[in-house]
Amino acid sequence: MLEARKARQRTVYAARIPSSGPLQEKLRQLARLRTEEGYMAEVKPERNGSFLLLENRCPICAAASACQGFCQTELDLFRTVLGSDVSVERVEHIVAGDRRCAYRITPAPRIDRGRKGAS
Repeated sequence: MLEARKARQRTVYAARIPSSGPLQEKLRQLARLRTEEGYMAEVKPERNGSFLLLENRCPICAAASACQGFCQTELDLFRTVLGSDVSVERVEHIVAGDRRCAYRITPAPRIDRGRKGAS
């Protein structure tokens, strides 16, 4: 059931979140989708260049409390749709007693291949 839900979401998200383009735009689209699903999501930039995806409500909280697999598949989904060039880490979790779920999204450091001595 969890994998079927994840596959459905991945199809919908992939259709609405561009695979290329700025991370901030991907996150804006992801927050919009999550809000449509009832999560009251928003994105906040952090000073270090990372972003917080905040979900202020959890419409599947009862199910997620009974089966943590829901939360893990959502984390996996975010990692998939945002791409391999970012890190996604859950930093707050409603099921663990926090007031919301929050995810820190950090772009991978860019490698400057044009510098002297770089290979």
